[in-house]
Amino acid sequence: MTMWTFPDERRERLARASTVLALILLYLACVLVRVDVVRFHREREAWFPFTGESALIFHYARRVALGEGIPARDPMVGPGEGMDVWRTLSIGVELASGKLYRVLPAGVMDFQAFMRLLTAVVFSSGVVAAYLVCRSLWGGRWGPLAGAACYGLSLASVTRSSGIEISKENFALPLIFFHIWLLLGGTLGRRRMAAAAVVLAAALISWEGTQVYFLLLVIWFAVRWLKRGDEDALPGFTIQVGAAVVAAAAVPYLRAHGFGFSYCMVLGLSVVAAAYLERKCRPWGLHRAWYFVPVALGLLVAAVAVGRYHESYSHIESLLFWKVRFLARRPVDPGLLPFGVRILWTPAMTEPSLRQGTMNFAGWLLLAVLPVIGLLRRRPDTVEKERLGSFVLTAAAVFMVLYMGFHRIMVFLVFFLTVLCGGLVSLAGRRRVLAIVAGTVLAAAALAAAYDVRVLRPQLGRPPDAAPYAALQSLVERVRETTPADCVILAPFDLSPVLLAYGGRAIAQHPKFESVKVRDEVEEYAMALFGEDEDEFHAYCERVDASYFVFPKGTFSTVHPYSWGYITATPPGARDRTAWRFERAPLGLRKFGLDYQDVRYKLYKVFRSRDIEEGKRARDRGHDYLERGMLQLAVAEYEAAIQLYPKDVDSHAKLGTAYWTLGYREKAGQEWRKANELLRAAP
Repeated sequence: MTMWTFPDERRERLARASTVLALILLYLACVLVRVDVVRFHREREAWFPFTGESALIFHYARRVALGEGIPARDPMVGPGEGMDVWRTLSIGVELASGKLYRVLPAGVMDFQAFMRLLTAVVFSSGVVAAYLVCRSLWGGRWGPLAGAACYGLSLASVTRSSGIEISKENFALPLIFFHIWLLLGGTLGRRRMAAAAVVLAAALISWEGTQVYFLLLVIWFAVRWLKRGDEDALPGFTIQVGAAVVAAAAVPYLRAHGFGFSYCMVLGLSVVAAAYLERKCRPWGLHRAWYFVPVALGLLVAAVAVGRYHESYSHIESLLFWKVRFLARRPVDPGLLPFGVRILWTPAMTEPSLRQGTMNFAGWLLLAVLPVIGLLRRRPDTVEKERLGSFVLTAAAVFMVLYMGFHRIMVFLVFFLTVLCGGLVSLAGRRRVLAIVAGTVLAAAALAAAYDVRVLRPQLGRPPDAAPYAALQSLVERVRETTPADCVILAPFDLSPVLLAYGGRAIAQHPKFESVKVRDEVEEYAMALFGEDEDEFHAYCERVDASYFVFPKGTFSTVHPYSWGYITATPPGARDRTAWRFERAPLGLRKFGLDYQDVRYKLYKVFRSRDIEEGKRARDRGHDYLERGMLQLAVAEYEAAIQLYPKDVDSHAKLGTAYWTLGYREKAGQEWRKANELLRAAP
């Protein structure tokens, strides 16, 4: 017996070592694929910044990396006293990445390159989680490896995690997938459940979208508990709910947004409380629902009465309602949707096209058919496998439905589909030829996915209608070199973070919408810009203390379902709107002056009301000096008036008169021509 035992043990050790080596090589391949996408685009751009919300993440992470820390309130972001950073943003990613960069030796790489590499490194760790979940569900080694490869190299996962932009979901998704394995992929020991709770809390801190996963998990467990009790899983579930409670109380962002009173927390606490009551009142013989329903209703009423969760995320709830109302198709008439839905229904939050759905999921859906049938028909070996299989099937179905309305959800979907695909080898059982064929098919699918990624690298960058990096660079350099360091720049919320991160200027708007105040600010900005009264938009600029306004070309003239014209329900070609004058007739603006423009942007100086009034007083003094024949003093006052308020027609005209009288014919002609231009352009 001893003679035969040693070779078996050795064979097992070799199998484990080869599996670990294969998993390491797969992980490195996933990282390199993403690094290659970034390299491809960086070689074609002279300047390669982060944009949108990514620039905001980069800004605060860089502060941590430089040892500056993240302020409780940042006067550089938002109107008035600035943004309450810790309560407005989930800053776990910024803190972790900034502190990690400080550990590296100085000069190893610049921080921007580090953040792109870190995105690929962290997200790719999800292939390990995919392997572990797949192996817990199906057993074996090579089938789970193939399933993990399909996930890590799939077009859907690479598209969302290349590192061209920073997304907090890229840091949270591996944590979520590891949590699935820890919670459902093995025996329910206390240490394993505690580890799962820590991972869940980290995911909740990293990304607000984790709440979608937690809600699904809670609903799934609540249904199972109501149907069959699942008593052995209840302690582990209770620990997860406890971790969520701690995160809700300890993290400023979650606390400020009322996560403790969210639907997932209400449902999770209801299950825990109802299970306790059932154990205490078991002699009564009542069904679990008799305890669960009253507790859930009571907690829900309390949450609605005192919680802020609905207020924070009402925009998402509203978007979901209107997507269902119109079957995920934006209506042609924007007036049928409220403003908050029109502005949130962006490409990332819209339904996928048939081409996108086919490219991303057709192959995985076909490969997952047989494993799904196998899970539904066979009786699992253990309770743990049954529980994990139930959740994977439920999650795949739910995220398939959600993907039909939200293109952004695709990484969740591809994860669960590829976990199912990994079961093809397991279904072959002891039929070696079939197992080899199934493994070959999965390996070929993973390689085909990697090839697709390489071929489609040009399409994995920014959207085709996004501003060229060169134009963005020119704007940032102009802002940095010619505007006062303490000025506030008003720009669309998706452009503003770039001016903050790379231009070093305070911004009036930011893209975090989980606040009624922020959503109201954006609506006021948009409706004033597309209103008929220039004074209304000027009043908004003064209220947010903006000294300059950035107007992207095409803001008014672009016509499509995601344009500002659609968002504000403005009829195409309405020349009476302020936005039309910013785009087509800047001379016709009375309180804004064009300071700079390139192929994509116009930078306007905002003439403050106090400067306009002071300019008019200087003009009146110039009139007085001109009438009294004190020409040099008149010229000085008119020049001062124009410096304060260049759009005053009378100041230019009278300055021309003063120049003519003094004999400066050329200067006089220039001022008269300027006055004539302003007069003709006046609305």
